[in-house]
Amino acid sequence: RIIEEGEEIALVGIGSRVSACIGAASLLREHGLRVTIADARFAKPIDTDLIERLVKSHRVVMLVEEGSIGGFSAQVLTHLAQARLLDRAEIDPMILPDRFIAHGSPAEQLADAGLDVQSIAARVLELVREVESRAAVRHQPHRERRVPGAPRRREDLVHLREVAPLQVLHGDEGLAAVVVEVEDLDDVGMVDERRDGL
Repeated sequence: RIIEEGEEIALVGIGSRVSACIGAASLLREHGLRVTIADARFAKPIDTDLIERLVKSHRVVMLVEEGSIGGFSAQVLTHLAQARLLDRAEIDPMILPDRFIAHGSPAEQLADAGLDVQSIAARVLELVREVESRAAVRHQPHRERRVPGAPRRREDLVHLREVAPLQVLHGDEGLAAVVVEVEDLDDVGMVDERRDGL
């Protein structure tokens, strides 16, 4: 069930971590983020309709559980893989780490495991930065051109791959060119040219 509707980011909690997701959403509002909060309610069977709806309508979906590898998050990821939906959003399971957690109060142990309110909010901010950074690189303007002296024959290309699989060439106006691996010999010598370096 949806507890709170937001945009771009969805926190899917189960069990005790639902209240932590609500707290994390409150912290994220201070950063200008309106987060969808969902209570998964059942570890099995999972609410596939809810999960699919969230993945299709959000850029980031966090699965937050006080469980180890192989639990609720694993079932969600398996379902999304079978439904061919893993690439629709950035999906990040937050689970108990596979290591010893020292004795302490429940609050101390959850903080140690990275499943407390502050850790959830921090992970969301980190993931949003990662997604935005990748999007910026993917949409960076680029063009192709032929580089004089680039290898034309298959044996030259093989030699280039053995010696320098990624060769940086410096051109005019501070542009950098990268010789990329190609499938078709007709494309040998084509490079991807990007501004601001690599």
